[in-house]
Amino acid sequence: MLDATTALPGTGRNDFLFIKICDNRGKLICQILEGAGEDYFPSSGTNRSQTPFPSYMTGIFNSGNKKVWMFLTEPDWDVNQIDRDAYVQRIAYCKNQFFHSKRDKSIILYNKINKTDFVYGPGQVHVKNAMTYCNNEYQGLFQIFRNPSPLPWADKYTCKFVPFSTGVFGETTPGQYGHYDQLTYGRR
Repeated sequence: MLDATTALPGTGRNDFLFIKICDNRGKLICQILEGAGEDYFPSSGTNRSQTPFPSYMTGIFNSGNKKVWMFLTEPDWDVNQIDRDAYVQRIAYCKNQFFHSKRDKSIILYNKINKTDFVYGPGQVHVKNAMTYCNNEYQGLFQIFRNPSPLPWADKYTCKFVPFSTGVFGETTPGQYGHYDQLTYGRR
């Protein structure tokens, strides 16, 4: 299903996609857990950025396993600045609550890069310009991941920035999955 050319239905609330990646001898390399964003970012409340996570998520977050956190952003997100600011505050809360190990890593995935002017050729992206635009649109996001290292050769941020596109989705027919063409952007 993951290597299909049809768009699968979205996950519903509390439905998870769990994937185990194994080598050719069956040894576990990593596990991926993808869940509905509604559990990560509450849609209402006076202090949404510090709303506690459900207990099952807290258990996952506090486990001793190495984790790679992926925070999704997209250019020109169709919400007002207050929602973007609350989203950035929620990411900061998440990082402060659950990043207990230097083994944990973070990725800021900048989705729908193909709909921007930062793409200048097949698979070619002006990454620095896209990152600057993302930083302006999600004010304070990269500051959360500023690297405190005084070494001049150290990376400026402790997160990776990845411009990304799922692909181009075709017209959908009611009752059928839509077709899409996979595109590749950014660095690996």
